[in-house]
Amino acid sequence: MTIELSHIDHPVIAVADMENGHELYTKLGFTIPPRGSHLEWGTGNWCIMFADDYLELRGIVDGSRYTHNLDKHLATKGEGLMGLAFAPSVSAEVSFKRAEEAGLKPTGLKALTRRFELPEGDAFPNFRICYLNEAEIPELLTTVVCEHRTPEIIRTPAWLAHENTVTGVRSMTGVSDDLTTLAERLALLVGADNVHVTETTVRITLPQGAYLEYVTPAVAAERGIADPKAAIPYLPAMTLGVADIAATRSVLRRNEVGYDELGEDALRVPASYCCGVILDFVENKEA
Repeated sequence: MTIELSHIDHPVIAVADMENGHELYTKLGFTIPPRGSHLEWGTGNWCIMFADDYLELRGIVDGSRYTHNLDKHLATKGEGLMGLAFAPSVSAEVSFKRAEEAGLKPTGLKALTRRFELPEGDAFPNFRICYLNEAEIPELLTTVVCEHRTPEIIRTPAWLAHENTVTGVRSMTGVSDDLTTLAERLALLVGADNVHVTETTVRITLPQGAYLEYVTPAVAAERGIADPKAAIPYLPAMTLGVADIAATRSVLRRNEVGYDELGEDALRVPASYCCGVILDFVENKEA
Protein backbone atom coordinates (compact mmCIF):
# COMPACT_ATOMS: atom_id res chain seq x y z
CA MET A 1 0.00 0.00 0.00
CA THR A 2 1.06 3.60 -0.63
CA ILE A 3 -0.61 6.93 0.09
CA GLU A 4 -0.60 7.75 -3.65
CA LEU A 5 2.23 10.28 -3.96
CA SER A 6 3.41 11.51 -7.36
CA HIS A 7 6.52 13.63 -6.70
CA ILE A 8 8.04 16.31 -4.48
CA ASP A 9 5.89 19.33 -5.25
CA HIS A 10 7.99 21.84 -3.35
CA PRO A 11 10.59 22.00 -0.58
CA VAL A 12 9.80 24.65 2.05
CA ILE A 13 12.65 26.93 3.16
CA ALA A 14 12.12 28.90 6.36
CA VAL A 15 13.38 32.49 6.06
CA ALA A 16 13.72 34.95 8.91
CA ASP A 17 13.40 38.02 6.68
CA MET A 18 11.40 37.79 3.46
CA GLU A 19 13.10 40.73 1.79
CA ASN A 20 16.53 39.31 2.55
CA GLY A 21 15.43 35.95 1.20
CA HIS A 22 14.29 37.62 -2.01
CA GLU A 23 17.63 39.41 -2.36
CA LEU A 24 19.71 36.27 -1.77
CA TYR A 25 17.79 34.12 -4.24
CA THR A 26 17.83 36.88 -6.84
CA LYS A 27 21.64 36.87 -6.55
CA LEU A 28 21.56 33.10 -7.06
CA GLY A 29 20.01 33.78 -10.46
CA PHE A 30 16.36 32.89 -9.89
CA THR A 31 13.35 34.62 -11.38
CA ILE A 32 11.05 35.32 -8.43
CA PRO A 33 7.32 35.89 -9.01
CA PRO A 34 5.37 38.41 -6.90
CA ARG A 35 4.87 37.72 -3.22
CA GLY A 36 2.14 35.50 -1.87
CA SER A 37 0.52 35.37 1.55
CA HIS A 38 -1.71 32.70 3.07
CA LEU A 39 -5.20 33.89 3.92
CA GLU A 40 -5.61 31.31 6.68
CA TRP A 41 -2.13 31.77 8.19
CA GLY A 42 0.19 34.61 9.18
CA THR A 43 2.82 33.56 6.63
CA GLY A 44 3.94 34.82 3.24
CA ASN A 45 6.09 33.31 0.53
CA TRP A 46 8.16 33.69 -2.59
CA CYS A 47 7.54 30.68 -4.84
CA ILE A 48 10.31 30.05 -7.38
CA MET A 49 8.68 28.11 -10.17
CA PHE A 50 9.91 25.29 -12.42
CA ALA A 51 7.99 23.19 -14.91
CA ASP A 52 7.01 20.43 -12.48
CA ASP A 53 7.92 21.68 -8.99
CA TYR A 54 9.11 24.79 -7.18
CA LEU A 55 10.92 26.23 -4.16
CA GLU A 56 8.96 28.01 -1.46
CA LEU A 57 10.71 30.65 0.64
CA ARG A 58 8.33 31.05 3.58
CA GLY A 59 8.42 33.88 6.12
CA ILE A 60 6.20 35.40 8.79
CA VAL A 61 4.14 38.44 7.82
CA ASP A 62 1.82 38.49 10.86
CA GLY A 63 3.30 36.93 13.97
CA SER A 64 0.01 37.18 15.87
CA ARG A 65 -1.56 34.51 13.64
CA TYR A 66 -1.00 30.77 13.14
CA THR A 67 2.22 30.10 11.22
CA HIS A 68 2.12 26.30 10.78
CA ASN A 69 5.24 25.75 12.91
CA LEU A 70 7.31 28.41 11.14
CA ASP A 71 7.72 30.54 14.27
CA LYS A 72 8.85 27.50 16.27
CA HIS A 73 11.26 26.39 13.54
CA LEU A 74 12.91 29.81 13.25
CA ALA A 75 13.17 30.14 17.03
CA THR A 76 14.73 26.72 17.63
CA LYS A 77 16.48 25.79 14.38
CA GLY A 78 16.86 29.00 12.44
CA GLU A 79 16.61 29.33 8.69
CA GLY A 80 16.71 26.35 6.33
CA LEU A 81 14.59 23.49 5.10
CA MET A 82 11.62 23.01 7.41
CA GLY A 83 9.86 20.32 5.39
CA LEU A 84 8.30 19.68 2.03
CA ALA A 85 5.07 19.21 0.16
CA PHE A 86 4.43 16.06 -1.82
CA ALA A 87 2.14 16.13 -4.84
CA PRO A 88 -0.65 13.53 -4.78
CA SER A 89 -1.04 11.18 -7.73
CA VAL A 90 -4.83 11.35 -7.26
CA SER A 91 -5.89 13.94 -4.68
CA ALA A 92 -5.11 15.14 -1.18
CA GLU A 93 -8.29 13.45 0.03
CA VAL A 94 -7.21 10.08 -1.37
CA SER A 95 -3.76 10.46 0.21
CA PHE A 96 -5.41 11.26 3.54
CA LYS A 97 -7.59 8.15 3.36
CA ARG A 98 -4.67 5.93 2.29
CA ALA A 99 -2.56 7.26 5.17
CA GLU A 100 -5.29 6.32 7.63
CA GLU A 101 -5.65 2.87 6.03
CA ALA A 102 -1.89 2.38 6.43
CA GLY A 103 -2.21 2.99 10.17
CA LEU A 104 -0.91 6.54 10.14
CA LYS A 105 -2.69 9.45 11.80
CA PRO A 106 -2.65 12.46 9.46
CA THR A 107 -3.66 15.55 11.38
CA GLY A 108 -6.05 17.17 8.94
CA LEU A 109 -7.50 17.68 5.47
CA LYS A 110 -8.16 21.35 4.78
CA ALA A 111 -8.36 24.04 2.11
CA LEU A 112 -5.64 26.69 1.89
CA THR A 113 -5.76 29.92 -0.13
CA ARG A 114 -2.89 32.18 -1.10
CA ARG A 115 -3.19 35.87 -1.95
CA PHE A 116 -0.92 36.28 -4.97
CA GLU A 117 0.04 39.95 -5.19
CA LEU A 118 0.14 40.53 -8.95
CA PRO A 119 0.71 43.99 -10.47
CA GLU A 120 -2.71 43.89 -12.13
CA GLY A 121 -4.43 42.93 -8.89
CA ASP A 122 -4.55 40.09 -6.41
CA ALA A 123 -5.25 36.54 -7.54
CA PHE A 124 -6.19 33.69 -5.22
CA PRO A 125 -4.72 30.28 -6.01
CA ASN A 126 -6.15 27.59 -3.77
CA PHE A 127 -5.05 24.18 -2.60
CA ARG A 128 -6.31 21.10 -0.77
CA ILE A 129 -3.86 19.98 1.91
CA CYS A 130 -3.41 16.65 3.68
CA TYR A 131 -1.36 17.27 6.82
CA LEU A 132 0.95 14.41 7.78
CA ASN A 133 1.72 13.83 11.46
CA GLU A 134 5.21 15.09 12.25
CA ALA A 135 5.43 12.89 15.35
CA GLU A 136 5.08 9.73 13.25
CA ILE A 137 7.94 10.47 10.83
CA PRO A 138 9.97 13.25 12.46
CA GLU A 139 12.60 13.12 9.67
CA LEU A 140 10.04 14.68 7.32
CA LEU A 141 9.70 17.69 9.65
CA THR A 142 6.62 19.72 8.66
CA THR A 143 5.32 17.89 5.59
CA VAL A 144 2.03 17.87 3.71
CA VAL A 145 0.45 16.47 0.57
CA CYS A 146 -0.53 19.47 -1.56
CA GLU A 147 -3.19 19.31 -4.27
CA HIS A 148 -3.20 22.34 -6.59
CA ARG A 149 -6.72 23.42 -7.54
CA THR A 150 -5.67 26.42 -9.68
CA PRO A 151 -2.16 25.70 -11.05
CA GLU A 152 -2.57 28.03 -14.00
CA ILE A 153 -2.44 31.06 -11.67
CA ILE A 154 1.03 30.39 -10.26
CA ARG A 155 2.84 28.78 -13.20
CA THR A 156 3.34 30.95 -16.29
CA PRO A 157 6.19 30.71 -18.89
CA ALA A 158 7.83 33.97 -17.81
CA TRP A 159 8.40 32.63 -14.30
CA LEU A 160 9.93 29.33 -15.45
CA ALA A 161 13.03 30.87 -17.07
CA HIS A 162 15.96 31.45 -14.68
CA GLU A 163 19.29 33.08 -15.44
CA ASN A 164 21.04 30.29 -13.55
CA THR A 165 19.26 27.79 -15.88
CA VAL A 166 17.79 25.74 -13.02
CA THR A 167 15.12 23.38 -14.32
CA GLY A 168 13.89 21.78 -11.10
CA VAL A 169 14.58 19.91 -7.89
CA ARG A 170 16.62 16.70 -8.24
CA SER A 171 16.84 15.59 -4.62
CA MET A 172 16.63 16.53 -0.96
CA THR A 173 18.96 15.14 1.70
CA GLY A 174 18.21 14.61 5.37
CA VAL A 175 20.15 13.31 8.37
CA SER A 176 18.82 10.58 10.67
CA ASP A 177 20.35 8.41 13.39
CA ASP A 178 17.70 5.66 13.09
CA LEU A 179 17.52 4.58 9.47
CA THR A 180 15.85 1.25 10.27
CA THR A 181 12.77 2.82 11.84
CA LEU A 182 12.73 5.54 9.22
CA ALA A 183 12.70 3.01 6.37
CA GLU A 184 9.75 1.20 7.94
CA ARG A 185 7.80 4.43 8.26
CA LEU A 186 8.60 5.66 4.76
CA ALA A 187 7.41 2.33 3.37
CA LEU A 188 3.93 3.23 4.65
CA LEU A 189 4.02 6.31 2.41
CA VAL A 190 5.50 4.97 -0.82
CA GLY A 191 5.51 1.16 -0.51
CA ALA A 192 8.43 -1.06 0.45
CA ASP A 193 9.52 -1.50 -3.19
CA ASN A 194 10.22 2.24 -3.37
CA VAL A 195 12.39 2.38 -0.24
CA HIS A 196 16.04 1.57 -0.91
CA VAL A 197 18.14 0.86 2.17
CA THR A 198 21.86 0.45 2.84
CA GLU A 199 23.72 0.57 6.14
CA THR A 200 24.20 4.31 5.80
CA THR A 201 21.38 5.58 3.57
CA VAL A 202 17.64 5.36 3.00
CA ARG A 203 16.26 6.62 -0.30
CA ILE A 204 12.66 6.85 -1.44
CA THR A 205 11.76 7.10 -5.08
CA LEU A 206 8.51 8.47 -6.43
CA PRO A 207 6.78 7.94 -9.79
CA GLN A 208 7.90 11.36 -11.00
CA GLY A 209 10.48 13.99 -10.13
CA ALA A 210 13.01 14.24 -7.32
CA TYR A 211 14.01 11.64 -4.76
CA LEU A 212 14.42 12.02 -1.01
CA GLU A 213 17.46 10.54 0.73
CA TYR A 214 18.47 10.26 4.38
CA VAL A 215 22.00 9.54 5.54
CA THR A 216 23.71 8.89 8.86
CA PRO A 217 25.51 11.76 10.63
CA ALA A 218 28.84 10.21 9.60
CA VAL A 219 27.90 10.18 5.92
CA ALA A 220 26.62 13.75 6.17
CA ALA A 221 30.03 14.75 7.52
CA GLU A 222 31.81 12.90 4.70
CA ARG A 223 29.67 14.72 2.13
CA GLY A 224 30.31 18.08 3.72
CA ILE A 225 26.66 18.77 4.55
CA ALA A 226 26.63 18.08 8.28
CA ASP A 227 25.63 20.81 10.72
CA PRO A 228 27.16 19.94 14.11
CA LYS A 229 24.83 22.42 15.83
CA ALA A 230 21.63 20.95 14.40
CA ALA A 231 19.41 18.60 16.34
CA ILE A 232 18.89 15.29 14.53
CA PRO A 233 16.86 14.75 12.41
CA TYR A 234 17.28 17.67 10.03
CA LEU A 235 17.30 18.51 6.30
CA PRO A 236 20.55 20.27 5.38
CA ALA A 237 20.81 20.11 1.60
CA MET A 238 19.09 20.04 -1.76
CA THR A 239 20.25 19.36 -5.32
CA LEU A 240 18.91 21.36 -8.26
CA GLY A 241 19.23 20.42 -11.91
CA VAL A 242 20.54 23.04 -14.35
CA ALA A 243 20.64 23.18 -18.13
CA ASP A 244 24.02 24.93 -18.34
CA ILE A 245 26.42 24.83 -15.37
CA ALA A 246 28.68 27.42 -17.04
CA ALA A 247 25.79 29.88 -16.97
CA THR A 248 25.22 29.07 -13.31
CA ARG A 249 28.87 29.80 -12.51
CA SER A 250 28.72 33.05 -14.44
CA VAL A 251 25.72 34.30 -12.46
CA LEU A 252 27.27 33.39 -9.12
CA ARG A 253 30.58 35.04 -9.97
CA ARG A 254 28.95 38.23 -11.20
CA ASN A 255 26.80 38.48 -8.06
CA GLU A 256 29.73 37.60 -5.76
CA VAL A 257 28.08 34.46 -4.42
CA GLY A 258 30.62 32.02 -2.99
CA TYR A 259 30.62 28.44 -4.21
CA ASP A 260 32.73 25.29 -4.23
CA GLU A 261 33.43 23.15 -7.27
CA LEU A 262 32.13 19.58 -6.98
CA GLY A 263 33.36 18.62 -10.43
CA GLU A 264 33.17 19.84 -13.99
CA ASP A 265 29.38 19.66 -14.04
CA ALA A 266 28.47 20.48 -10.43
CA LEU A 267 28.98 23.14 -7.79
CA ARG A 268 27.85 23.83 -4.24
CA VAL A 269 26.67 27.08 -2.68
CA PRO A 270 27.02 27.21 1.12
CA ALA A 271 23.99 27.66 3.36
CA SER A 272 25.01 31.22 4.28
CA TYR A 273 24.08 32.37 0.76
CA CYS A 274 20.83 30.38 0.59
CA CYS A 275 18.84 31.08 3.79
CA GLY A 276 20.21 28.13 5.69
CA VAL A 277 20.11 25.35 3.08
CA ILE A 278 23.09 24.00 1.13
CA LEU A 279 22.34 24.09 -2.60
CA ASP A 280 24.10 21.84 -5.08
CA PHE A 281 23.69 22.78 -8.76
CA VAL A 282 24.22 19.81 -11.12
CA GLU A 283 24.05 19.93 -14.89
CA ASN A 284 21.37 17.76 -16.45
CA LYS A 285 22.65 14.99 -18.71
CA GLU A 286 20.74 13.28 -21.47
CA ALA A 287 19.86 9.67 -20.72
